[in-house]
Amino acid sequence: EASVLLAEAIAQGGDRIAIHGFNSNGRHEVNYLRFKEFDAPLDDTVLGRLAAVDGALSTRMGAAIRHASHLMRQCHTAQRLVLLLTDGEPHDIDVFHPGLLAADAARAVGRSTAEGTPVFCVSVDPAADGYLRKIFGPHHYLVIDSVAQLPQRLPELYLRLAG
Repeated sequence: EASVLLAEAIAQGGDRIAIHGFNSNGRHEVNYLRFKEFDAPLDDTVLGRLAAVDGALSTRMGAAIRHASHLMRQCHTAQRLVLLLTDGEPHDIDVFHPGLLAADAARAVGRSTAEGTPVFCVSVDPAADGYLRKIFGPHHYLVIDSVAQLPQRLPELYLRLAG
C-alpha cells in the first residue's frame, strides 16, 4: 500500500519510479524482484504483483543495493535515488558475524553514492538507529515507528528528498 501511494505521489510530480524488492537465502540465492519498471504504468498487473508480495527469507541488503544502483546507472535522468524500505537489519542464513552484512551494505551505499545514485533508507524497526547510522550515514535514513505510518510518511519523505 505504501509503495502504491508513493508511486502515485511521484507520478503526480512528473517523476518516474520503479518498484523492486529483494530477499535472500544465502549468498547463492539472492532474489531481486521487479514489480514495476520505470516506464511501466501503475496498472492492475503491477498492483497484482505487489499484492502477492509476502515477507520471506533473509535481508542481504548490500547485494540488493548494488543491483539497484547498477539499474539506476542505466537510466538517463537528471536525478537518481534508491529508496530502500526495510523492516530489519541485514542478515542471512550463511553469515554468523552480525556486523559483516552491515559493513557490506555500507560499502554498497558508499559505492552507489560515489557513482551518482544516493541511497536513502526507511525502516520500520524501532531499534534501527544504531545499525542504520553505520550503513547509511547520519542523515540518509528515517525510522518510522509503525508500518501503519508508511502510507502517510513515504510521500512526505519523497517530497522532502525531491525538493
